[in-house]
Amino acid sequence: FGLLIAAVVYGLAQLPASVFGVASLAFSGYVTLVPTLYLGLRWEGFNRRGALASLVVGSATLYAGLGGLLPLFGFMPVFWAFLAACAAAWVGSKL
Repeated sequence: FGLLIAAVVYGLAQLPASVFGVASLAFSGYVTLVPTLYLGLRWEGFNRRGALASLVVGSATLYAGLGGLLPLFGFMPVFWAFLAACAAAWVGSKL
């Protein structure tokens, strides 16, 4: 298992991506989880449909923004992904 992990890390190190680019993408992915985590702890009306909707819509919005499929209006894609995840959590929980 250790050799497999070492091989994967070595392969990733050969890609032409910077550490800052990888860290930015990871941070953006974590930010889309925040509505699900926070609402799961604080809102009694939050349910499974809201959590699933938040995760799916937030991630889809993030990747669409990163891929240039959405107009960003000067904001980073993570901003729109966070808003979309919050809205999807609320709508999914209310349905």
